[in-house]
Amino acid sequence: MAKQSNDSTPTVKGIIYQFLVALDKCFEIQEGQSVYIETHGDVSVLGKDSEQIESKFYNDYLTELDHNIWKTLNNWIKDDFDIDKFNSLILLTTQKVRVNSPWYAWNNKKKGEKLTILLNINKKYLKKSTKSKETKAFLDFIFDESRRKKLIKNTTKILY
Repeated sequence: MAKQSNDSTPTVKGIIYQFLVALDKCFEIQEGQSVYIETHGDVSVLGKDSEQIESKFYNDYLTELDHNIWKTLNNWIKDDFDIDKFNSLILLTTQKVRVNSPWYAWNNKKKGEKLTILLNINKKYLKKSTKSKETKAFLDFIFDESRRKKLIKNTTKILY
């Protein structure tokens, strides 16, 4: 049977995944911690060792310019997001990561390495002759000089 134009299966799968992540966190929380859904982002654990988790349910590979990463980072860098409230900022995705990807083993990299990777991706993107308007907007916002200190300070918090 052909897929219907009003098929919302991918959206529903994403919502179910988000609630499963939240439920998993409910089983992990310690005394004094609370789990929130869609309050500070997809799933947040507040209290000791606070985490903000963006959950993404996708089958594609995670690429250098994947919007799941850049849109999430864009949201975390915004002035109205209280990044200091969280010990960890986590992009939890079902996407696979290739061995040659800059995101491979991201959580094992040091702050300086992470920042260098982010800056190199931006530098490489700026040299491209054709650019996606959406990607360019994300990168321009994230790497704007006015947010540079916030990006540098919080690079170690960014996990996936």
